[in-house]
Amino acid sequence: MLHKEPSHPIIRFPWGALIALYSAITFFMLGIDMALLHFGYRHYHFMAVMPVVFCLVATIISVATAFSRRLRRQAWVTGVLAMVVGLVGTVIHLEIAFGNMKEITLAILLERLIFDPRPPLAPAALAGTGLLLLFITWAEAWPVPLLARWLGLAARRFPWFARMLDRDDQAPTASEPSVR
Repeated sequence: MLHKEPSHPIIRFPWGALIALYSAITFFMLGIDMALLHFGYRHYHFMAVMPVVFCLVATIISVATAFSRRLRRQAWVTGVLAMVVGLVGTVIHLEIAFGNMKEITLAILLERLIFDPRPPLAPAALAGTGLLLLFITWAEAWPVPLLARWLGLAARRFPWFARMLDRDDQAPTASEPSVR
């Protein structure tokens, strides 16, 4: 049985702008967290300033990216830089947490991962947000949004879902009686 196309157009969301706003909020919150933790120690290394400054710059770039289609095409650069800073930070934090240990047991591993004052996997959140920024270029370049494709697959699989998509959500005109 062939499925007919819905009579109403599929609503297209500005996926790139939404991803950029979400990543701006994430960079901002990560920057606050890093500033509190990195500058909270009496003696901090100069390298601890780098992720805090990067988060500030990435927040500003992400907000600008949300409102400019031209900047959204270059969002992948900020994403790659965030992944590099996040992965380098993860390696540094893992080295601090486990570098001088001769033997690691599961209990020590869990204790260090959970209770260490310099959380070993925290910079990975920065790398994850950078990976999210890579999706902006993909979301803007894809001719059919992924959500529309999923809706089409669901409509083919579930007949009740297809009927839900096919109903007209418009108010009836004067010549058409409303059915309640």
